[in-house]
Amino acid sequence: MATQTLFQERHAALTQLLQSWDRRLRAQQVSLWLPRCLLPGLALGVGVALISRLRPWLLSEQVLLLTGLLLLAGLVIMLLVVAFWPRPTLQAARRFDLQFGLGERVSTALELIEGRIHGSDELVARQVDDAWLTARRVQSAESLPFIWRGREWGIVAALAVVLAALLLLPNPQAEAIRENSAQQASIESAREELSQILQEVAADPALTEEQREELLEALEASMDTLNQSDITAEEAFATLSDAQSALREQAQNLNDQSTAQQAALDAASQALEQDTQAAQEQAAQANQPAPIPFLNQLAQQVQNMTPEQMQQAADSLEQAAQALQQTNPQAAQAMQQAAEALRQSDAQAAQEALEQASAELQQAAQNMQNQQASAQQLNESAQQVQQAASQVGEQSE
Repeated sequence: MATQTLFQERHAALTQLLQSWDRRLRAQQVSLWLPRCLLPGLALGVGVALISRLRPWLLSEQVLLLTGLLLLAGLVIMLLVVAFWPRPTLQAARRFDLQFGLGERVSTALELIEGRIHGSDELVARQVDDAWLTARRVQSAESLPFIWRGREWGIVAALAVVLAALLLLPNPQAEAIRENSAQQASIESAREELSQILQEVAADPALTEEQREELLEALEASMDTLNQSDITAEEAFATLSDAQSALREQAQNLNDQSTAQQAALDAASQALEQDTQAAQEQAAQANQPAPIPFLNQLAQQVQNMTPEQMQQAADSLEQAAQALQQTNPQAAQAMQQAAEALRQSDAQAAQEALEQASAELQQAAQNMQNQQASAQQLNESAQQVQQAASQVGEQSE
């Protein structure tokens, strides 16, 4: 039992010693691979700097930032590979036996302790003690010195000097690069602006499905053009102008619809009320279209109306229905039904039709308000697109 305990202690001690050798080996590999991991980043930085002096691409500070990121990436990758490259204990022991000239002492001792190789306790004890005493005398710092290859570091230094010269000397393409950057920034800003407008149009409740699809199609076509990687400022200006025109055209359509609906409501109000001004004042106080107060009042009074009053009201309702036929056929139909019911002295049916007409006009009034608000929003969006187009146009001059 005591022998097994001693073997386990020796196994732990040898394993710890192997780990210290492994750390020294990894440190040596870092010193060897350090210049090698920096070379790709510096070479790419020099290449980018040269290209940027031949044609507009990146400014000196951008090249420097890119090179720094490449160097950092190379260094991090190298450190991760060196630090986490797997080396099983027995494999590491065999390597260090060969590298330190230990005659397979450490690897054999580990195999004996782990039972991979069988032998008497006395033989195992001698082999383990011999491996332990021999391994302790190894000077890993001397056997695994840091490696500094002058040629490789010379190449790193040369590339660094070349890169510094390329970055410090005036770049003949600098002005063109700045102009291109400004153009791209203005195009990107316009792209974000148009993307926001697309979302607003898609959620606009005042637009019909046909109107929404038509406007979205025009705006998405402009968005597709702006998303092209090689788009010029002139092309961006032209497509933004198209988007602006589509927005203003749809805003004008909504304003025209709202104006037509208001004119029809005014005509219906004149047909229903002899005192049009009083009806409009009453409607304004109730925040309702002018015909609605008359229809509500008529619905309340219809049960008590004389036949003559019913006929007179039916005439007014038919005239109002004709005025609303084009802009609000649902309300016009309800008024026509009310008029027919009044001519037949059917007060209950007339009351229901009048209430339906009032509800249709109330919904129409809400739709008209939505159209006016939507038209205003579309005009504001068109103004924003115009400003974005102006900024893009300034960059193309």
